Amino acid sequence: MELKTTIATLPEDDAAADALLLTLGDGLVFLFHCGTSWKTKLWDESSWIELGRRLLVEHPDASILLTWGSDQEKEAACAVAQGIGIGARVVDRYPLNVLAALMKRVDLVVAPDTGPLHIAAAVGTPTVSFYRATNGKLTGPRGKNHVIIQSPLSCTRCARKECDRDAECRGSVTVDMILRGVASVLG
Repeated sequence: MELKTTIATLPEDDAAADALLLTLGDGLVFLFHCGTSWKTKLWDESSWIELGRRLLVEHPDASILLTWGSDQEKEAACAVAQGIGIGARVVDRYPLNVLAALMKRVDLVVAPDTGPLHIAAAVGTPTVSFYRATNGKLTGPRGKNHVIIQSPLSCTRCARKECDRDAECRGSVTVDMILRGVASVLG
């Protein structure tokens, strides 16, 4: 069952999003939201960097925007953008209404199980999301424009915020898995 939801944005929110997008090229626009409140939902910065680099090789005219919600997330987003290089940009911290307007306009959002992912789905933007400590079948966006990637470890969906196997779990979600999800959504 596909849930259909929309979030209305105000003209000034749309204008702020449009102003940012006017500074980009004409290619696809990917949005990465790397942060989340649980350590056991995160992915390694090196994986985000590899994903970004490989997407830009496959889509050389694309842009990657990185959003963030806390100072720690901003540091991580900056490190990822720097690692990806040209084509990646950390955006300002926007209020949720402007973030929703921006997400309406990008081509694809990649994120872990986090609030901005669900905003993207609610405004109708295709998503590729990954789940480690939570169950993507229960909490992930539904529908043909959303790909859910669940860690293949038998202990996933544990709902733990701390775990001794966190590094192994992070590594169990591979860049190739995410790229297959992106290819599936983009067709």
